[in-house]
Amino acid sequence: MIAGVMAVGLATLFLFQQGRQARLSPERLQHLTDDLLPNVYRAIEYRGEEVIYYDIARTTAGELLSDVYLETRRRLEKANHGGSRVKVKDFDVLEVSLTVSDGDSMTVESRWRVSGSVGHWGHIHQRQNGYHDNLQISEIDGSWKLTGLDILQEERL
Repeated sequence: MIAGVMAVGLATLFLFQQGRQARLSPERLQHLTDDLLPNVYRAIEYRGEEVIYYDIARTTAGELLSDVYLETRRRLEKANHGGSRVKVKDFDVLEVSLTVSDGDSMTVESRWRVSGSVGHWGHIHQRQNGYHDNLQISEIDGSWKLTGLDILQEERL
């Protein structure tokens, strides 16, 4: 995870030196999305509220930070009371495209897939879901962060 954060920081420095998102090639946009988006899912694997909040705050901000943190807490409470436990195994950003660029923020349309296991009542199910969404990515204090996530389509694969 630390390597991912370092990559976001290095990518951010390079991107800002090059003139913000206006100079993002499709490859750089893919790399940035690959660094930011998986963290939203991987936070559910941690225990301890401070650790979870800190990890989510590294790559999200604003209302999205609150939403992701509260949803993660809700899932952990259910797991602690005999509910399902989720483990992310693989996360692939399949496609990204810049749809809107406005100063210090941008909207990115993306398609991605997450695979993992869901354990409950003594057995484990393997799951893979696909998503199509619009991501709001904004510059906050010198770093790119996710500030919005609008899921357009979700499907179990």
